[in-house]
Amino acid sequence: MVPRARRQGVGQSLLAHITNVPGPFVARCDVAHTRARRFLTHRAFELVGLVMHQRWDGGPEDVPRRFASGLIVEAKTDADFSSARELLLTAALEAGPLAMRRGSVMAPAWVLIASRGGRPVGVSVARRDREGWSIDSLAISSDARGLGIGRQLLCTLMERAAEEGQGVCLCLSPEYPRVLDFTSRLGFWTYRTSADFRRGSRSPTVATDTGYGDAPTT
Repeated sequence: MVPRARRQGVGQSLLAHITNVPGPFVARCDVAHTRARRFLTHRAFELVGLVMHQRWDGGPEDVPRRFASGLIVEAKTDADFSSARELLLTAALEAGPLAMRRGSVMAPAWVLIASRGGRPVGVSVARRDREGWSIDSLAISSDARGLGIGRQLLCTLMERAAEEGQGVCLCLSPEYPRVLDFTSRLGFWTYRTSADFRRGSRSPTVATDTGYGDAPTT
């Protein structure tokens, strides 16, 4: 809200309107915004984790070398999208919070599928927004991890972004330093850290902020 409207009950009124339906709720604020954090905790919201917002900007010459790990194709048919959804679901069940899976696997998202031996083993879902390209989902099947599939998928997106003069954004959990090391080696840097809160059960149905906070499986 605008500064002149603060401390006048506007935030409380908005929250009451949003939460006037059954079900759990989630909220996000900048980790350095102590007043916003206090506002949420005083209204029975529980801190559930931190989210690191990362970004990469560069030209075609700055895109890291990608390993020849698998065949990368763009999902275009119903069968392609079905394979992507199945792989995301499987990877999410295997990896838990390591699978970044906020985005729906359908247009206008740009969905890439990596295959080895004719079998899908990796998928990425990205969308264009006002900040450039945002990675919604990235998952690798358990038997194909450590082969450079995640790197290949990310570098493919980074190449397109560089050609368009755009950046690439993603969100990660600081609880997984291995994933942070992976993105750092590719040139991503953290420009913001936010705090996620929840009130109610662990299956939120209403979000008071947009975004995603799970880390990708590499």
